[in-house]
Amino acid sequence: MSNGSTSTTGCSRTRSSWRATSTGTPSSTCSTCRTFNAKNNATLTPVFSTIITQWGIFSSTLKNIADIPDGGAIAIPDDPSNGGRALNILASAGLIGLSPSAGDFPTVDDVTSNPKNLRFTPIAAKTIPQQFTDPSLSAVVVGTSYFDPSQGITTKDALYLDDSLDAKNLPYINVVASRADNADDPAWAILKEAYADPRAAAALEKEDKGSTVLVDVPVETLRSKLAELEKSAAANK
Repeated sequence: MSNGSTSTTGCSRTRSSWRATSTGTPSSTCSTCRTFNAKNNATLTPVFSTIITQWGIFSSTLKNIADIPDGGAIAIPDDPSNGGRALNILASAGLIGLSPSAGDFPTVDDVTSNPKNLRFTPIAAKTIPQQFTDPSLSAVVVGTSYFDPSQGITTKDALYLDDSLDAKNLPYINVVASRADNADDPAWAILKEAYADPRAAAALEKEDKGSTVLVDVPVETLRSKLAELEKSAAANK
């Protein structure tokens, strides 16, 4: 490898740490790899999958998804990637329908059916937990890891918990990534073995309290999804 570091982190990264990633340290998701490659003319590629954050629909006042009222306001992230994930979750929950041509990151313009006339309130993903108890919101769609531990919100509190392993969530699976010319470094296999250790799962459960789960997706599937995302982004320029 180009340096000796093989530490892993979550999705949040500074620009300088992304530049370090480009030289051979771990990355995040296929979606963020796509963005980084496009902006920096880089060749990041997944070498193995690690975790995915569990997302769902949450409410401070409702106990069942069927209780979401007609015309209810639903907070969704205001960025294309997370906002698309939220809309896919609402569709999986049966609350809305999306156009088959919406792609991986649908927008509200792709909503084809909305029986309850739900209103979508775009909010920065990281601030959605702070708006959780806003009386004007019927529910929020966000990852469980976004909630502050003091709020005590877990996957068990979801009105609807999305299936993290569903194919639609491939863009959001965290990966360890490398430059393409460094992807065969033997160190990656050693690091992957460490992630497969049962102690890693136990530590993850203790630290994240069920908000993330370990995943093992074939690297060919991850690279295929990245190529698909890059092709779609290029076509939409």
